[in-house]
Amino acid sequence: MEEVFAYARGEKNLYCAVKDQKDLKDYIISTPYENIDLIPSSTLMSAVEYELFTKWQREFILRKGLKGTVEFGRYDYILIDSPPTLGGWVMNVLCASDTLVIPVGATPWGLFGLDNMFEFLEAVRPIDLEWSPDNNMPIMAYKRSSRSAKEYGALTKGIEERTRSR
Repeated sequence: MEEVFAYARGEKNLYCAVKDQKDLKDYIISTPYENIDLIPSSTLMSAVEYELFTKWQREFILRKGLKGTVEFGRYDYILIDSPPTLGGWVMNVLCASDTLVIPVGATPWGLFGLDNMFEFLEAVRPIDLEWSPDNNMPIMAYKRSSRSAKEYGALTKGIEERTRSR
């Protein structure tokens, strides 16, 4: 684990790769777990929006960085975790993805956030013609306690209504 932290503090992490628009294949490190590799992140990822702002075709930097990794053919799946924000980095993740999983808490805020996400996804359509919110988008609603059962019902009903109206 200490090795991962060393990468995160050094120059071989996701932030440095995105900032310098490098091929991510060169940033992959092996883990002790069979068939699981990773690219270390960094606390500097909080500044990635600033780094992306000045880049040409900034929506596609992650896709370009992943191209060599995808062509390498070693991985069946590449999982990309992103923050619950709707900015340039999430736009990069969307443009680099062919499937999207949205975990949503069974709360009024979860439904509100999901509605915002659907609007954001609609905005992606003109930017990235290869990606569509209709492509295989499971939405994982979860409830933490019996107290949130009412919110869970409202959330799942809202998801059904929203997906039918698209």
